[in-house]
Amino acid sequence: MTDGAPHDETAEHAQELLARAREAVTERPELAGLLDRIERLDEVDLERHPELFEQVHQVLRTVLANAGDAPDPLPHPDDPSDQHAAGGA
Repeated sequence: MTDGAPHDETAEHAQELLARAREAVTERPELAGLLDRIERLDEVDLERHPELFEQVHQVLRTVLANAGDAPDPLPHPDDPSDQHAAGGA
């Protein structure tokens, strides 16, 4: 076992998690942008990590707070109030 093995395993696991997260956010560009920032974290001075995490956290809070606000793009066929479903305008 080498000294770098635990670090290598952690880095590999982080890359796997980022890849899975990217698959989950393909339709959310704001979240994909957050993943880009997280992925480049090693390029940011350590002193700025808390600032970056706070920015990421704020965007996540905003996205989650508004998660249910988007209208359903497809009309529900059984909803009589939906004029599109009832053959209206």
